[in-house]
Amino acid sequence: MNLMSPEYFSALIRHGSFTAAAKALHITQQTLSAHIAALEEEFGQQLVERTSPVRLTQAGRVFLDWSRDMLVRQQRLFHDMEAVGNDRGGDLRIGIAYTRSCILMPELIFRWPDRYPDVTFLLYEAANPALFAKALQGELDLLIGVFPTCPGELTLYPYYEDEILMLQPLAEGDYPLALGYPTEIAGQVGRRWNQDQQKPVLVTSDNVLALTELCLKGQAISFCPRLILERAYGSSLQEKVHLLNLPDYARYDVQFALPPHSRGWKLVEAFMNLARDLVAGSSLPATQVSD
Repeated sequence: MNLMSPEYFSALIRHGSFTAAAKALHITQQTLSAHIAALEEEFGQQLVERTSPVRLTQAGRVFLDWSRDMLVRQQRLFHDMEAVGNDRGGDLRIGIAYTRSCILMPELIFRWPDRYPDVTFLLYEAANPALFAKALQGELDLLIGVFPTCPGELTLYPYYEDEILMLQPLAEGDYPLALGYPTEIAGQVGRRWNQDQQKPVLVTSDNVLALTELCLKGQAISFCPRLILERAYGSSLQEKVHLLNLPDYARYDVQFALPPHSRGWKLVEAFMNLARDLVAGSSLPATQVSD
């Protein structure tokens, strides 16, 4: 059996005879007959009864269903290969942290240009170590995140600048902290600020939105990236909590990281350009606090 088998067998059943099918396929009747006979020998079962027109056996019905499915798959394969060759399609495999993915990816996918209709987005949401491992194994095309350290095989490109804001409940009080883990930028900044304050920690989580909700409920002080707050809550957030700017240590860069196989791929470049265009200026005022 080879890649021509589905087309040859489907043509035989469609035209009803070896002669008519061979003519449609632009091959000799002997070539087609020998090909079908070889298939039957390979499977150890008769596929068609040599009548006029030919009739399918039960084994032939099974093989015809498979052949039709394979023809559809072959057409899709050629379409996808052409799209990839022309930089119009394929799977775009993106690694990103879960919360950042929730904030950024829906709008990016929604606004993806119409000229790339054949692109399928595959999102892998995890922390940096897992993202790095996937990228170096060739399983990701692009990483998005905060990368203070990064494997040398990956190339970094700028995305946008961000900062961690501190959120305090509106009511006066001595509140505990709702902190991210020390492996995450918000958790690092919160701990840096708390070196002098020595406030107790109420809860630790890698879900900055859950920590923000605790602040909104008047339970704790929390820390969250400005862009995530803007996208999740909008300008109305400043009416619900105190938003405070922290010193320079709270500012950082969000970057793209590209594995070697992705560099120069036009789809990746187009995605990065769109992503940058959709990151607008800040619309969330905050009050400066001292170090």
